[in-house]
Amino acid sequence: MSTAAPPEVQPAMKHIDEARLETDLPYRVGYLTEIMGMTSDDFAAIQESAEVLGPVVDALVDAVYEKLWKYDATQRHFRRPGSGFKQPVNGDIMSLDHPYIRFRKDRLRGYLVRLVRAFMTRSLCCTSTGPARFTRPRRARRRSKCRWCK
Repeated sequence: MSTAAPPEVQPAMKHIDEARLETDLPYRVGYLTEIMGMTSDDFAAIQESAEVLGPVVDALVDAVYEKLWKYDATQRHFRRPGSGFKQPVNGDIMSLDHPYIRFRKDRLRGYLVRLVRAFMTRSLCCTSTGPARFTRPRRARRRSKCRWCK
């Protein structure tokens, strides 16, 4: 008589609103921090280093693209223009100095600057007056604190 192993129980899949990931930065950061398993200690370390990160964003963006460009598996994703780039492109993008790559770097730079500012002001996290926002809230509302502020 053979004993079969019980079937593995798979955890329920969590739905992620992909369209919202593109438009709601706090939602995107929450999603990424959950995937990476960030803790309140990680959040505090980022916040404490935000003033140091701000001035080096340009160097960080250049280093990220130089690293990504070294591998065929990552480089191929940048060799054809994606959404948002309006200039015509003839052929493959073969250089980090190409206008499309400069466009992508500018977008990453802007994203990182917003993140650093948000961490410096704790605007990605809850405050005593209401939810985090990158723009002023229409009216302040008292909300319970998020998992990092507890």
